[in-house]
Amino acid sequence: EGNTSCYVTVFEDDGLFRMYYRGSSYDLENRKSGDQRVCYAVSVDGIHWTKPELGLFEFEGSTANNILWEGDAVHNFSPFKDANPDCPPDERYKAVASGPDRAKLLAFKSADAIHWELMQEEPIITEGRFDSHNVAFWDTYRERYVEFHRDVADGARAIMTATTDDFLNWPDPVWLEYT
Repeated sequence: EGNTSCYVTVFEDDGLFRMYYRGSSYDLENRKSGDQRVCYAVSVDGIHWTKPELGLFEFEGSTANNILWEGDAVHNFSPFKDANPDCPPDERYKAVASGPDRAKLLAFKSADAIHWELMQEEPIITEGRFDSHNVAFWDTYRERYVEFHRDVADGARAIMTATTDDFLNWPDPVWLEYT
C-alpha cells in the first residue's frame, strides 16, 4: 500500500470497526508524493486490526492486499454508513473524495463497504480546497445530509458546510460560523 498513510476514517458498523485510509508512496530522495490508493482494515475491538486481502487492485505485482480503490478520486476518501431510512441497499455506504487537483468533491456508493463506485461523473461540490479531511454523513437529528470541508478565508484555514436532502444535489456551501 506504500510507505505512507494518512487521512483515516473509522466507524463502527454492527460490531465491526471499519478503517479507511490513504496509502501512498513517498519518494524521500526527491521529496515527492507518488500514487495514492484507498486502503481498508477491520477490527472487532478497535485495538487489534487486520488488513483483509481483497484482491481488487494490483500493487507491486500482487492483488493480495487491502486496497479497495485506486484512480483519480482517492484523495481524502471519507466513507460513512448511511443512516437515512430511505437509503437504497446498493447505496448503504457512501463516501466523498477529491481528486488530485483538489478542485471538486465526488460522491461514491457501495452496498458492502468494500466495492465502491462513483455515483456520477459530475462533482457534488466545487467551491473549496478539499485538501484535508472532507466529511459527509446523514444527520439523524436534522434528517438531512451534512458536509464539511476546508477552504481559506482571509488568509486562514476555515471550514465550509452544506446540507441537503439529496446526496447528489448540494447547494453552495457556506462558511461555518464560530460564535
